[in-house]
Amino acid sequence: MIWPRLSFSSASVQDLFAVDNVLPARARANGASWVMNRKTINTTRQMAASNYGSSFWANLAQDTPIQLLDHAQYEASSVLSTTTTGTVLAVLGDFSRYLLIDRIGTQIEFVQNVVDTNGVPTGTRGWVGYKRVGAAVDNVDSFRFC
Repeated sequence: MIWPRLSFSSASVQDLFAVDNVLPARARANGASWVMNRKTINTTRQMAASNYGSSFWANLAQDTPIQLLDHAQYEASSVLSTTTTGTVLAVLGDFSRYLLIDRIGTQIEFVQNVVDTNGVPTGTRGWVGYKRVGAAVDNVDSFRFC
């Protein structure tokens, strides 16, 4: 199934409502929230909210409104703000379903001969340490993106 995508070139409030409409009730009940880039946030602020009153933005007097369509809204600079095919501009979902996985322990290895970028020995020894860290969603149905 293809989920609705926001069309920020036309700044359509209906697109935001469409994404909210397809979010499952369980995700809404657990406290779903929006995550967007600052540019996307400001674009949504300029949408015709006067037709929707307080149901659109909870409080326009604050720097970053607390809620958008009854969902908490957060800024993330790593989310893209340019509209191209396949770009995710905003995520709406239950972020308690997003898990960070941290493997306990760090692997450390002794390096007998350190080499440079050309593979030539530098005449030094060293230590290399690495750790496994990841993230995953345990229920993909708890998220919608646009």
